[in-house]
Order: sequence, then C-alpha cells, then structure tokens
Amino acid sequence: MRRLTGGLRETLQRGRIVGMSGLDRGGRLALLSQRLDERRRHDAEFDVPRESLEIIAERLTSGRDLGTAINRLHLVWGLTRVPLTEVVAETVARDLAGGGTRVDAIQSAVSRFFGVSPADLVSDRRNRLITWPRQIAMFLTSGLTTLTPAEIARRFGQRDRDMVMRAVRRVEVALADQPSMREMVDRLKQAIQEAAGPAPQPLLAGALSARSNTWAGEAGRSRADGTVVRHYGHAPAAEEQRSGPLAALGRRRRASADRQAAKVAVESDWERARVKRFSRVRGFGILTRGEGTPDVYVHASTLRRCGFTELRRDQVVQIRWGRGPKGCTAAEIRPDDASPRQ
Repeated sequence: MRRLTGGLRETLQRGRIVGMSGLDRGGRLALLSQRLDERRRHDAEFDVPRESLEIIAERLTSGRDLGTAINRLHLVWGLTRVPLTEVVAETVARDLAGGGTRVDAIQSAVSRFFGVSPADLVSDRRNRLITWPRQIAMFLTSGLTTLTPAEIARRFGQRDRDMVMRAVRRVEVALADQPSMREMVDRLKQAIQEAAGPAPQPLLAGALSARSNTWAGEAGRSRADGTVVRHYGHAPAAEEQRSGPLAALGRRRRASADRQAAKVAVESDWERARVKRFSRVRGFGILTRGEGTPDVYVHASTLRRCGFTELRRDQVVQIRWGRGPKGCTAAEIRPDDASPRQ
C-alpha cells in the first residue's frame, strides 16, 4: 500500500461501485441445468428436454423464477407423468412471466375503482383509504392468477406472505357478510377480465383432465369441465406407488390429517351448531353451539370425510364432537336437515 499513489490508495480504501446485470441466456440455461440435476438426484426418472429448457430460459430472467419453473415442471410430471414438451414449458413460463402483466391489470382496475394510484397499492402507506383497496387487489390476484402468496407479496412491494393471507381472509369474511361487497368484487372481476382477456387454463387442470377417465372411478368424481376432484385419502394405487419428494410429501400430509381426525373420540350425541367462521385457505373453522358452551374446532379433513366441500358463515349443521388436540373438535358433521342415524 505504501508504494501505491495517493489516488489509487484512496480508491482501494473507499471501494468502487460497479453495476450488476442479470444472467445472460447461457447463464440461465446453466442455472436451469443445475436445478434439474438437483431434482434428478432425488428422482432419477424426472427429465426435461433441452428444447423445453431453452424456452424457459428465453422467457424468464429471474433466478427465482427459473428455480420455480423447474419445481412446477416436476410437480406436473409427478402428478400426471405427461411428457414435458415445449407446450408444457411454454405454459409454465407464461404463468410465471405473464403473472406480472395480469397483476398490473388487477392493480390498475382496483386503483381506478377506488380513486387511488397503482403506486399507492405497492407503497408502505397504511392509511385505511389505501389499505382496503390493497387487500382487495391481493384477494383478486390470489383468485385470478396462479401466483403463490409469496409471489403476490413481492408484486405488492416485497411484503410478507402472511400479509397476503390475512388480506384474503379479511375479504372472504366481508364477502360472506355484505352482499354489496360481493357485487363490487364481481364488477371488478368483470372489468379485469375485459381489460386483460380470458385467463389461461391452469396447467394442472388441463393435465389432470387428460387422466379423468382413469381416475374418475377410483379417485373421485369428474366435473362438467373434465377436471377430476380427488377425494382426500383415496388416491389410485398408481398414485400411491409414485416416487419423488413431492409425492412423498403429499402422502405424508394426507396420512397426518387422517391420523388427527382419527384421534377424536366421539363424546356427544348429534347437536346443532352454527358456523362461526371457516377459511379454506387455513383449512379449518370454528362452530358455536350456543351461549355458555365452548366453541368446536372443525378441520377440513373432517369435512371431506363427511362429504362437505366448505362451510358458509352462519350455516347450521349437526355435529358429534369429542376431545382432540385443539380442544372440542368435531368428529362427524352432517347437514341440519339430515335424518337421524341409527
């Protein structure tokens, strides 16, 4: 350092500011290949053709989106075993790259409706005049796009994913209580769809519809649009034999939910209860049996086992409950007009 000139020594001491650019196309392909090799260590049968990787590298630039694309391709392949052709890769890339455009359309429609600017929706302002439109925009983004809560949080100013989930729950409660709120959301959805065009068909829905003839009799019932509704804990034998971390995780979650439901021993006869609240996002709800009695916890797995898909606020049902990890827990549930069981 003593032999350096004064100017050079000062530059080295202060440091130099340099610009950083994103990965070029070759770097993105190398990153995709690395992520693919990591997946193949756990699932040797999983493979993506070079042409599909090139499409993803051409459409996506963020390293996070490139890793998410590989994860989604592995999810599609693990559930359907369809070849990961260029069409599948194009759909995945469109969902990830096109999500920003669709979020912009949602933010623009909401800002016009409430008289605020799109910049306010992604800002740190906590004024109620800004917070409520922002929560509605998050709710619409959750329902009209394929983005995860974490991805939605990044689109709204690098917020936490829990904030997105709280916003969705708050709007769901308002929709259940206020008919005018439902009308407003419907008008916003119509304006967004007219401005952005029809939403693309979700990739998994199309892939599952190709197997509906095989799964309809074993795994669930087929809807009118061709997609298959998988009943919890009743997957076909071929599905149970599949390997891979995602398939194993799904089996562990189904088994865990079934074990939790089996732990509840019935301690009461059929009683009437009213739905206090229920969230499909969180997967559970609270029932009330009347004044002076403790509330009853109900899990989504219990609803599926008893033939329900969801519960509405203030809906009246009949339950048999017992003691579980959450206290008073519903073990069986049926509609209020059901005939008494023997």
